[in-house]
Amino acid sequence: MARKRRAKRRKPRRGAGTFEPGWVVPASHVLLCVNVLLLAAVLRELS
Repeated sequence: MARKRRAKRRKPRRGAGTFEPGWVVPASHVLLCVNVLLLAAVLRELS
């Protein structure tokens, strides 16, 4: 965390530009993976 904070203080523009998409993309992928796993579990229970 210290490295990230220092990077943001030194280069706030680059930090914001790189961290925003960096956090948004993995978050969406994680949500998609979770949804797929839930759907698979539901299908198994129904079948």
